[in-house]
Amino acid sequence: MVKKRADKCKTTGKERDDHGVLTKTRFGPLSIEIKDPRSAILLLKSGEDQAVIAAIVALSKFGSKGIENLGILHDLNVVSLVIPLIIHEEIFIRRFATKLLAEMAVLNDVRNFLLGSQCYVSHFKNVLVNDTDIFIHEFVSLILAELSKDMFGVAQLLENCGNNFDFLFERIKSADPDVKKNSIEIIHNLLRDPIAAQRIIKTENFDFSSIQELLKQPYPVIQLLTLEVINFLVARCKDENIQKLFRLSRGPEALLNILDNVEFEDLHQKVLEILSLACDNQKTVDSLCSTDGIHKLLNYMESCDKKLALDILNVIVQLANSIHGRKELHKRGIIPQLFNLMCEPLNLEVARSSYYGIAKMVQYGPAAEEITSSNPIPSIIGKQ
Repeated sequence: MVKKRADKCKTTGKERDDHGVLTKTRFGPLSIEIKDPRSAILLLKSGEDQAVIAAIVALSKFGSKGIENLGILHDLNVVSLVIPLIIHEEIFIRRFATKLLAEMAVLNDVRNFLLGSQCYVSHFKNVLVNDTDIFIHEFVSLILAELSKDMFGVAQLLENCGNNFDFLFERIKSADPDVKKNSIEIIHNLLRDPIAAQRIIKTENFDFSSIQELLKQPYPVIQLLTLEVINFLVARCKDENIQKLFRLSRGPEALLNILDNVEFEDLHQKVLEILSLACDNQKTVDSLCSTDGIHKLLNYMESCDKKLALDILNVIVQLANSIHGRKELHKRGIIPQLFNLMCEPLNLEVARSSYYGIAKMVQYGPAAEEITSSNPIPSIIGKQ
């Protein structure tokens, strides 16, 4: 049997002493109950991730309970402590910090605070571009949507983005509907400013198709924001590049498809408004004439709710401004429909638009002959 050497087994006691020192200097786990948001705010300055996580989660839950609580947190100067946390290396700290800041951004005082510095908008934009977490995308895009409601926020985005708004067109393709909604809202807010509108259009990845794709979303808020964006763009009827992109992306067809869907009836008025603007462009009218667009509009005119009669008439009148439009409308039998609407007893605006439509149609020979042979003068005089 091999025996151990005595000098190798003899202890010096040093290891025991080191263990004792480590035990004495180690701080034991501390579990406390915090009931005041001021105490939780103090923990945001902690160097320990677990303490910061517990604090930011508690503050986020407190803020989510109501606008009053968000005001309390603002008064306690929490914003300046939360902003650095949205780029923290710990994902859960980033998520809850961004969520809390997004909820607080609805407050005017918080919005003014964030816009009072030249660095915050740029900071949030960089987070939206560079962070890969979809949860972060949702709330940082919400912050930018709130800030861009203010024209000073728009100005700061212009200053920081130049002509490059590609990141917004990437984010409207997100798998998350909230990111889609916030991103299209930022675009909507930017389009209110003429300079920003030009830069949005000139951005490299500007894409009408990806905007119109949002109309297929089952969320009314996204659909309405998308229609507002299309409305802003189509209203630039003298910008042939925009009108061409609208036609190439089959924009008119997408809008007509909405009119065919009774489930989207709440969107019909806005769709008709856009089509009326689009028909102020001759090539767009020609496109509608060469497809089945006018036929669909006249079918809709016969079946739509009476409260939308004026809106559809506005589209028809715009179509009647062009020779191709007048020819196609006459071929589809518009004259009797206009005569019927001229006699509308309860809606003078509808009657006036019908008169205007007749006045446009007489500029087309065959239509003028039909109107003359119908001898509408006695009926017109009888309604005076």
